[in-house]
Amino acid sequence: MLKIFLKNFLKYLSFSLLIIFVLSGCASNNSQNNNSAVSNNTEQQNKQSESAIINIDETLNKFLNGLEEKIVKNWPKMNEIWPGLDYTKNNAIIFLLGDDEKPLKAWLINTSGKMELSFKEYSNIKYPYPGGFSKLKFEDKDSIMLSVNKNSLKDTNGTHKFINDTYGLITHELVHFYYQNDLSVKEGSRNQ
Repeated sequence: MLKIFLKNFLKYLSFSLLIIFVLSGCASNNSQNNNSAVSNNTEQQNKQSESAIINIDETLNKFLNGLEEKIVKNWPKMNEIWPGLDYTKNNAIIFLLGDDEKPLKAWLINTSGKMELSFKEYSNIKYPYPGGFSKLKFEDKDSIMLSVNKNSLKDTNGTHKFINDTYGLITHELVHFYYQNDLSVKEGSRNQ
């Protein structure tokens, strides 16, 4: 009887130990899967952050190139559309501001094309805040300045729209800054 009891006891003990090993292995494996999932999720978030930075650079380049294309193509013809406007004598200066709202870079765009400015060239310029614009005399040309930052570039609702809106803004404001006094405007209204 003792022999049968020991035989059955060992059988149940072996079976119990097997179940415990299997369950502990599953728990351990599940823990590794959870850690792996957390690790993969963190990696994915890091990749998304990196891609957001890359996308800002890509968006900035598309924006600057699109703006340059419109200015080079259209500003020389402004006199044909509206006699008296000579946009070949104008500049647009675009500032990229950092999180501290100080310039990281600046570009000069005019009918000759786009050129990145050196720090020395733009360090003494009082630049506008993001989304703002102001006028300036730069390299003996009447100029308009505009600032963007990563938030304004991120929230562009499509780069094409942002390019068109910015081009329209700077082209329009140049009229007010430099040409409006020379134009015969009824009732002196800026809206005319």
